[in-house]
Amino acid sequence: MSQSTPADIAIALRSLPRRLREASVEADDQDAVKKTAQVVDRAIEDAANLMGCRADVGAIADAINERRIVDWAEDQLQALRSGVTTAGTAIRALQDLAESQR
Repeated sequence: MSQSTPADIAIALRSLPRRLREASVEADDQDAVKKTAQVVDRAIEDAANLMGCRADVGAIADAINERRIVDWAEDQLQALRSGVTTAGTAIRALQDLAESQR
């Protein structure tokens, strides 16, 4: 995701709750589910704070998509990328754990 555009970040951000739900259904380790949910929630909260909107993936994605590309600072994009990547990595780890428990 290192070269992702704001639109790419918005799409990835919107998918986090769905991906977490899907991974949570398959996981037996509820402690791991809780920890992953905390990582995802933190990424959403951080993105909301950065974008100045409520902590809702739809609102955040809309705010990202509404900002013109020339108005982005690289550090802002990197902060969003980092949060989404961290949350996605946590979800993938939960999916891997669920698969190993089958």
